[in-house]
Amino acid sequence: MALVPAHCHFYTEIEAFFASYLINCARSLHHFSSFCGLGTYLTIPSMEAMRVALSWSAMLQSCRTMIRSGEPLSEAFADAFNSKVKGIKPMASLKRVETKWAPRELLDQILEYCVIPTFDLVVELPHGRSVVMLRRTIAPYQNKWALPGLRMLKPEGINDVIMRIAEDELGVEVDPDSKRYIGQYVGRFKTERGRQDLSTGYAVRALDDKLTINQSHFSDHKIIGSISDIPVNTGAMYQFYLSAYFKELREVD
Repeated sequence: MALVPAHCHFYTEIEAFFASYLINCARSLHHFSSFCGLGTYLTIPSMEAMRVALSWSAMLQSCRTMIRSGEPLSEAFADAFNSKVKGIKPMASLKRVETKWAPRELLDQILEYCVIPTFDLVVELPHGRSVVMLRRTIAPYQNKWALPGLRMLKPEGINDVIMRIAEDELGVEVDPDSKRYIGQYVGRFKTERGRQDLSTGYAVRALDDKLTINQSHFSDHKIIGSISDIPVNTGAMYQFYLSAYFKELREVD
């Protein structure tokens, strides 16, 4: 696989291509999780701002060593680059956190007396501006078109829950640092003991478009590219997020 375009030039500033290159290396070695644990050294979306005095030949040689040895990238990167990377702020590990689930009888009480914090995602596929919609089979919004979303669980942070939603509902990895805040929506429902949600909506970029839809939550999916593609039978909350999302894109244009 050709990971490096022939026309690519490297300077003392390693730009966004560096991130793309290392991600490709990581995926080819099936060590993406280890690479994500490299927060001590890199923050992927802020590569343009990095000032790293690394030569192209040194980086290429080190990556060749990683590929030959099959070592997890986090260890190989530390050995090759730790002494050369300066002034990079740490970031939290992107490994999935262990969450806590309430027993059903306790959850019923929570649904009756507490507001539920949820997150809903406009997941952008890599090509163009297409996003994923799903037809729900579970309450609330049963039998309506929706976006992937779930409750936040302890001890998750925002990036944790975004990654879990994408993985559990769509079977894809996303770049949580690409997230853009869309808004919030209060959902009040007649089902599930009069459940009330406080939903927060984010747009986030998927790293690939190979979807594995959660069949226990959804019966169908579709890819849309504009506000006119939103199905008529779409839940009010999702209409709100998608309308705001496509309006934002038009304003950027």
